Amino acid sequence: MRGFDVVVIGGSAAGVSAALTCRRHYSEKSVLLVRKENHAVIPCGIPYIFGSVGSPEKNLIPDSMLDKKY
Repeated sequence: MRGFDVVVIGGSAAGVSAALTCRRHYSEKSVLLVRKENHAVIPCGIPYIFGSVGSPEKNLIPDSMLDKKY
């Protein structure tokens, strides 16, 4: 079984932000993000209020952000 330095449980907006912040500040640490969601929605409600998004599917955090090295 592979070990990780940091395990983040929950992959919605807060979980993704926590994993990205950890990776940004501690790039030498391995981070595991455990989530049941297929995609994370950007946590800002302003686009929904003004109707500029149209649907939540157009306001997703791409998984490619999690693969980047900082």
